[in-house]
Formats: sequence, C-alpha cells, structure tokens
Amino acid sequence: MAAGNRRQVRYKKIVFLSGADYPIKHPDYIHRFFDDHPDTNFIRGMNITQANAAKYNYCIRNYLFFNFQLGSPTLTRVVRKFLNITVNWFAGKPNYIATEQGNQMDIFHGSSWWALNNEVVRYILAQVERHNEVCRYFKLSLAADEKFFHTLFFNSRYAASNSKGGEEPYVPYTSAFANLHLIDRSLQKWFTAEDFDTIRTSDKLFVRKVSSRQSAALLDRIDRELLLKNRDVK
Repeated sequence: MAAGNRRQVRYKKIVFLSGADYPIKHPDYIHRFFDDHPDTNFIRGMNITQANAAKYNYCIRNYLFFNFQLGSPTLTRVVRKFLNITVNWFAGKPNYIATEQGNQMDIFHGSSWWALNNEVVRYILAQVERHNEVCRYFKLSLAADEKFFHTLFFNSRYAASNSKGGEEPYVPYTSAFANLHLIDRSLQKWFTAEDFDTIRTSDKLFVRKVSSRQSAALLDRIDRELLLKNRDVK
C-alpha cells in the first residue's frame, strides 16, 4: 500500500517500556484502562531544583562520564573517576536549566516508565527541537531518563494533567513515583515465582524487573493464569 493511502492510527497512549518489563494484565484490560482515562498522562514527579537535595544534585550538577569502555574494566573505572573528579572541579552545572530565552527551567525527577498522550509526546519532541540546552544539560547526567521527560512535562501546560494533578512533594526514592509499573523500592530486584501473589493482587499494568532467566517460572505462570484466563476481569 502506498504511503499516502495508509490509514493514520491514533494511539490511546504511548507507553515507555523496556525489555525488563512485562504485562500483568490482559491486553483487553489494558485497552479498557486507557479508554477509561483518555485525558490522563501517567507520569509523576517531584521538583528536585526546589528540593536542593545532595542525592539528586549529584546526578544533575556533575558531568558524569559513563558512556565509554577502555581496554579493561579496572582502567575504565580509574579513567572515569579521574574525569568525573577533574572536570567537575573546574566546571559544574546549576541544579536548573538556564534557557536561551533567559528563563530558569526547574528539574523534575520521577520513574522512567510512563504512559503519555499523543499531544504530549508531540510537545516534548517539539521542545527538543527548539531547546538544545535541555539535551546538552542532560547529556552527561546520571539517570537522565528519570528527569528529561519529567522536566519537559512539568514545565509545560500539561503539568496538571497527570494522575496526581501535578507535581508531588519530595520523596528520596524513585519507586515512590511509579506509574503503571509494579516496581520494587530498591529498583534492583528481579521478580521471581515467589512474587506471583504480589503481582496477581497488584492494580498495576506491568511488572519491572523480570528476565527470561531469573523469572522464567514467573513469566510462564503470568502467561497461564493472568494473561490468558482473566481477560474479562476488570
């Protein structure tokens, strides 16, 4: 079919997922859920510029060099440490973005795993085109995916359209801002078959983190008991 004849599809939500995420509700349930929340953007966050907390200031005020590998892991760690200390001794960043228009853009932080409406995603893409300083600011930051989208969202006219009606108070751990994912507070836990009852009773749509190795028995049981059988449960 020629490109000009293709029917344009309007997606209900654009959901940020990774290979370590897995649905825990049947697709019919997920579609109904988004049908019931057509105007809600599922992204939560706190203002870390205003919080001015050392934990998050470290992530954004320092230039952190993680994206390279040298001949050995030990050499890589040494060089990274040297660069991190040396560069930030001479040059640091404020805990906000100074825009080219002379304004201050506060930095927001939250869980990476969001679900946004089409118009919000288009807005974010447009802002990336217009504001190079935003991309430059986050390029060498730590866990930029937990801040980049949230900063653009909560500095926009859409800020009050999320599930909480806007930004939330400071909490010193990211899992407090989970959206549609079941996430362990440590952010490191791999869910296994022992966690099935927790997953079965959760009101979330997805679980994070699972893998085909550590979570094989769990994934089989999710497929068998949650994704195939309970398609009519809401």
